[in-house]
Amino acid sequence: MVTYIPGSRWWRFDFHTHTPASRDYGHGDASLKAIRHEQWLKHAMQSGLDCIVVTDHNTGEWIDGLKAKNQELRDRESKPDWYRDLTIFPGVEITVADSSSRIHLLAVFDPERDSQTVTSVLGGCRINAGFGDDQKTATTISLVDTVREITSANGIAIPAHIDGSKGLLEEATSLTPELEKSLGSVFAAEFCNLHR
Repeated sequence: MVTYIPGSRWWRFDFHTHTPASRDYGHGDASLKAIRHEQWLKHAMQSGLDCIVVTDHNTGEWIDGLKAKNQELRDRESKPDWYRDLTIFPGVEITVADSSSRIHLLAVFDPERDSQTVTSVLGGCRINAGFGDDQKTATTISLVDTVREITSANGIAIPAHIDGSKGLLEEATSLTPELEKSLGSVFAAEFCNLHR
């Protein structure tokens, strides 16, 4: 049982969400790819979330549209019955080509930032094309340098699905001094299967 501590509050927060800007969104279901910003927000709000990070594959394309629609809903005098306040954090899931591995790394930024922050970080990681695609697009810089790009933009680097496909624990073949150094700038990791 969780004890309530005066002054504390629990937030339902999803750090890893995708939109139709990711090539694999909906896993091929065309109706899901056709979803609009308001429908996407409705689903997040009906899920009871308080905060989300938009982390599409190698793109920030949907961030500004979601933030604008969220603000429009917040400002409406007559809100839909499914509406609840939602904080949107801009982010991106970066595919890092590190030696023979392809590792996914989340970048999370302050809610006041926008898609331009994501675009700048992707540019710093040498991703200039193939936005939304994690199969054909990847950085041309190391994991260490990618973490450095994220943190220099005041972002937080989080290895994605660390124990699954394209996760750091599955893809990294050894703990090199360079990798160990970059992990010093990582404050969290996303696990998919804690009981494995």
